[in-house]
Amino acid sequence: RVQAAGGCEGEVAAHEAALEQSRTSISLAEARLDEAEAGLAALREAAEAAAAAAEQEFFEPDADDVLDENFPPGRRRFEPRQLTEAEEAAVSEILQPGNPAEKLIEINNTPITRKDIATLKPLEWLNDEVINSFVELLRDYARQAEGAGEPLPKVHICNTLFYTKLA
Repeated sequence: RVQAAGGCEGEVAAHEAALEQSRTSISLAEARLDEAEAGLAALREAAEAAAAAAEQEFFEPDADDVLDENFPPGRRRFEPRQLTEAEEAAVSEILQPGNPAEKLIEINNTPITRKDIATLKPLEWLNDEVINSFVELLRDYARQAEGAGEPLPKVHICNTLFYTKLA
């Protein structure tokens, strides 16, 4: 019996040590959880600040934009003009469901399909064809302005596939 009791004492000590190790692991996990929660709170705060900053973006207005005179010159916030009924109808027609592969327009040999245009809807991810097409429109505008003698700053804009080709 004495020998059996001595063997149990060793097992009890081993279990107590394992229990203490588990408590230490739990304390470490709780500390990591607290750090993660603090990090998440900081990320949420940063996202809210970024969203608030995005609402305060300043744009260069076009001639037909309505200016908010409370902003200083050169840093004015503007409200884009309302679309005409014909423009609204065109946008509605383009955003209607249909064959996703249907080519709606071609810009500098880049076809834009209904599926590409659908990425312009709210809460959708933009795809590279829409971005590349906009870049092509900017290039066309720059060429036309240069041809008309309008001075524009020199800018180089890469296609979204540039990095993939570079890598």
